[in-house]
Amino acid sequence: MPTLFKKVYKENLLKEFTFFLRPTLKNCNSFIHLLDKLISENLNKKFFADDLELEEKIYHKNREFEIRKKNTLALLEEWLSLKLVYPDEKTKKEEIKR
Repeated sequence: MPTLFKKVYKENLLKEFTFFLRPTLKNCNSFIHLLDKLISENLNKKFFADDLELEEKIYHKNREFEIRKKNTLALLEEWLSLKLVYPDEKTKKEEIKR
């Protein structure tokens, strides 16, 4: 079975992924950008293939459609909705938004 992440990072391999020496806006933005890349670009689409469709049909007004690949974060959200059990729909939506 494929893993959720393509690559697992060990400690100290990413020098940008550390505590800030100075809490500047530039450091904060760099950290957030790197975290986004570590999550969204590192998710393995093959992990979701057994449970989800990796593509979706997008319909247009003139009855035509296009087939578009789902992005990794959309796949993760859909998979979490499918696999996790919540007490009610409101709690489910709130938890997935986090």
